[in-house]
Amino acid sequence: MTTLNRKEEIIHAALNITAEKGTPNLTIAEIASKIGISDAAIYKHFKSKNDILMALIDLIGDGLTGILSDNTEKKPEERLVNILKKQLQLIEKNPGLPRLLFSDYVQVHDKALKEKMLKIIMSYINGIKAILKDGISQKYFRDDLNPNAAAYAFLGLIQSNIIVWSLSDFSFSLTKTHSDIWQVLLKGLK
Repeated sequence: MTTLNRKEEIIHAALNITAEKGTPNLTIAEIASKIGISDAAIYKHFKSKNDILMALIDLIGDGLTGILSDNTEKKPEERLVNILKKQLQLIEKNPGLPRLLFSDYVQVHDKALKEKMLKIIMSYINGIKAILKDGISQKYFRDDLNPNAAAYAFLGLIQSNIIVWSLSDFSFSLTKTHSDIWQVLLKGLK
């Protein structure tokens, strides 16, 4: 197995463990056991649990960046609904992400993890704001719309659904909620 493949395997195992047991119960030994290698083999690729968590946060950042840049040729309204769908799909496919994102471990335990996650979220919000401003200038959205507040509302409606989904042990299809969320958002934008 190549180094890149092994690193990806470690990251995905960590993500699965986080989904099942939460960030506090993520250990090097648990990851090694899940993929059938020794603890020492993990340390060939990552220095610590925090390095693995940094890689997971990079996965979040890459996913959100890809979602934002994936549909720049469409109308602002279409771009937002596509972003909404794709973000919900990304999270539903990777249920460990919300448990990592909303964990005390990321928010309190390690300043570097917290700062990296904040930078990713702010970049995402700024991307949404740019689409909203574009929509205002093209007359798709209300001219009195506050793009900053609307961007936070966009993220907030998504995150509230994700939190309920995670707390209910993923008992419903997150992606099936996008239409209801979009209708609420759209009424506020028009």
